[in-house]
Amino acid sequence: NLVTPPPVDTASAMKWLSDKAIMDFHAKISLDSMTMISDDGGYQIFKNAKNPRFFAPASIAVTGAEDKERAPTRFSDLAQKRFGGTSVVYPMNDVDEATLEAIRADDYDVAVLALYNARFRKSQQAILRELEARNRPLVVLLLGAPYDVPLIRNAKCVICAYEYTYLAAESLLSVLETGQFKGHLPVKLQELPL
Repeated sequence: NLVTPPPVDTASAMKWLSDKAIMDFHAKISLDSMTMISDDGGYQIFKNAKNPRFFAPASIAVTGAEDKERAPTRFSDLAQKRFGGTSVVYPMNDVDEATLEAIRADDYDVAVLALYNARFRKSQQAILRELEARNRPLVVLLLGAPYDVPLIRNAKCVICAYEYTYLAAESLLSVLETGQFKGHLPVKLQELPL
């Protein structure tokens, strides 16, 4: 299912979406799973930032059952609305000149980079490297599995949301605001390669 999404049972998805108790249960699971993997003062830098710049790809719907809307989720746009700063929506599988210009600009004080399964996407790795090379704090948000952690060489904070859906984006925004990260990695890492 990495290349083509599995078929969706639309009737079941709509039933789940219309059941408030199920949706509330999903929201609690999502919120409680947000995991701060590492923090070297980056979360506080983000909280104190006057002009954060959020970088994220537009989502690719997985099943549609988790999404409030059928339109792609754009985490960076949602974050900008909540925290101010600027939003850069970069192509999922490409590096465009507008993204590179936004990275190289000097008009932001912290970069918040959302990655989605970057281990499979050289373009997202290139964006990560460009941001790591800047003399500016970097917070990395993993919008998929935590397997992307070994790609990260220079981040002040790494947070895992486990998926890239509207529900997960809202949960991530909530914990970025409150600092209440309740999630834990399902395995214990002796040493993170950060």
